[in-house]
Amino acid sequence: MRNPSSVKREFLRKWIKGLGKCRLLKNNMSFLERKKAIKLSADLAMASTRSGAARWSRALIAEASSPDDDGYNKILTEHIFGSPENQRPKGKVQSTTSSSSLCRSRGILKRSRLVRKVVKKKKKKKIGSPKVMANWIAKRLVKKRTKMLKSLLPGGESMDDDVVLIEETLDYVQYLRAQVEVMRCLATASELTRNS
Repeated sequence: MRNPSSVKREFLRKWIKGLGKCRLLKNNMSFLERKKAIKLSADLAMASTRSGAARWSRALIAEASSPDDDGYNKILTEHIFGSPENQRPKGKVQSTTSSSSLCRSRGILKRSRLVRKVVKKKKKKKIGSPKVMANWIAKRLVKKRTKMLKSLLPGGESMDDDVVLIEETLDYVQYLRAQVEVMRCLATASELTRNS
């Protein structure tokens, strides 16, 4: 990840730009419209800060670009990203990890598959053994949590590779943390100005 302070600065700049456009598009917003505008502009600013290089950022951009009732989302997306052809990065997206660590991870996955085959053979012989039951429970738990993780990550449902899913999730969490810290600083600053 880039330097966290530069990420925060860029996110704040793009978020304020998006919020300004929201205010220009709709003067008299209801509470729910304001909430939607803040969330949409924050998501787009975060995806824009990541430059569409991660799957989660492309999923956020695609979700925001989807047609809505009044074309508001599309206008805001184009304002933050520029023209529609600038919304998606050109060329191949670079992975956040080196190829050696990816090969290592795939090797671990292959070994675990071999272990599973051996366990299945043994399982036929010892169905009720505690070790086999523990493995079965652990696999179900991992599958359930992976499914939950895919539902939380934007674009996660389409990810089949668990290694990529974890990399994308870590990247998304880092950018979410930067977003939260910026929002917290703004909230603190607004409280200080209101009290003085």
